[in-house]
Amino acid sequence: QMCRLVKEQLDYESRKLKFKENVMCVAAPMKVVHVDGDVVRAELGGTTKEARLDIIDERPGLGDYVIIHAGFALHRIDPEEAKITLGLWKEMGVIDEVPG
Repeated sequence: QMCRLVKEQLDYESRKLKFKENVMCVAAPMKVVHVDGDVVRAELGGTTKEARLDIIDERPGLGDYVIIHAGFALHRIDPEEAKITLGLWKEMGVIDEVPG
C-alpha cells in the first residue's frame, strides 16, 4: 500500500514538473579534498560540496571518497568501489570522466 502511494506521488510530481521519467535523488561518491574539523570539502567533476561529518560511519581523510546527502557526509566509501560506481555513471553518460 505504501509503495503504491509513493509511486503515485512520484508520478504526480513528474507530471507536474514535466519530466519524462520519475526523478530520484542519488548521492554520488565524492573525493575529499579538504578536511577542517567536522567539515569536509569534496569534489566530483569540478563540482565542490562542503559537508558535515557529524553522522558519518568512519571519519575520512584526504583522498578518501564519501557519500554526501543533504549537507552531511553519510559514508566513507572504498576508493575502488567509488571508481567502479563512477565508471558505470560514465558509461550511462551521467559524468564525463572518472576521477583519477
